[in-house]
Amino acid sequence: MKPIKNLEPFSKWILRLSVLCFLGTIYYKDLQKIDYQDYNYIIMVVYILSSLLLVLGGLQKKATLTIISALFLTLISFYQIYLSFNGNFLQPSIYQHLMISGIGLFFISKGN
Repeated sequence: MKPIKNLEPFSKWILRLSVLCFLGTIYYKDLQKIDYQDYNYIIMVVYILSSLLLVLGGLQKKATLTIISALFLTLISFYQIYLSFNGNFLQPSIYQHLMISGIGLFFISKGN
């Protein structure tokens, strides 16, 4: 059976929007209390801003914004995995960030 090539652009948009919605719902309550003094808050804002830029990068002709925002998503996801790991691989937060890093790596390799 052959793959359906026409669905690739649609699936890329679903990946972009799902990362933005997922991170928005995870960090919504934390975003409401603004604290620029906290290092974790800055990381969280950059994380969500990267997902927003991933969506905006899909609207542009060049893939530069998509690749840069996907790079930030991947790096921050690996950082979050590092923070979440305490010797136990059975934590859902590790796999949540692993999925986001996989999406980031996908957009780094494919662009738009």
